[in-house]
Amino acid sequence: MTAKWKTNGYDAPTAATVGATRFTNHQDGLETALSDFAGTADPDDGAGVAWGASEVGFMWWDTTNQRYGTGDDLGGVWKRWEKTGAASYDWRVLNGVSWIEVSPSTNALSLGAQDLIAFTDLDLTTTTSSYAVRALVQVEITDTLGVGAGVYAEFRKNGVTTDARTRRIYPQVMAIPTMAQFWVDLDSSRVMEYAVAPYSDTGAGFALRIDVLAYQERL
Repeated sequence: MTAKWKTNGYDAPTAATVGATRFTNHQDGLETALSDFAGTADPDDGAGVAWGASEVGFMWWDTTNQRYGTGDDLGGVWKRWEKTGAASYDWRVLNGVSWIEVSPSTNALSLGAQDLIAFTDLDLTTTTSSYAVRALVQVEITDTLGVGAGVYAEFRKNGVTTDARTRRIYPQVMAIPTMAQFWVDLDSSRVMEYAVAPYSDTGAGFALRIDVLAYQERL
């Protein structure tokens, strides 16, 4: 519903508000509180009165990016009005996500005897839904040529180059598989990237398998 409490066109009652108008103001407030604010317009824009301590706890379902709206199409987000500093207040985003199991798990990639592989796209459109934002992958690697600090497979969201958002897995013993599970973010086309740094760039001895166990959607 349209937010009707301390928003543009819907003033809060004051001591000077006459009875009939005051009853309407209270009804507007109750209806808004029962349904929360919902829509693309920021409720903190009304009546020329800035929000502050009196509004702490108000909730707003921001539909700007809802699936059937505009924006990034990742879904709406809950926002709660909170104190953010000594004398400042603002909306805090409370993202909600769903956890969807892929059952049975789905093999997305299976490579044997590889040498050096630069970051390569892996399309998960057939494994996840059209609203997936990250995938839980199970990775198994084996290097038959050797192990060391510079031997690994790495994974990241397509197009992201920040090292802190790259996941790596290192073989522990030569010719013995190593397995790990972790989340990897997906881009809007549901693509992640993988790369391989083997023991020897001139020899093919690195095996890599990726299975998808689950994924998350932003509600």
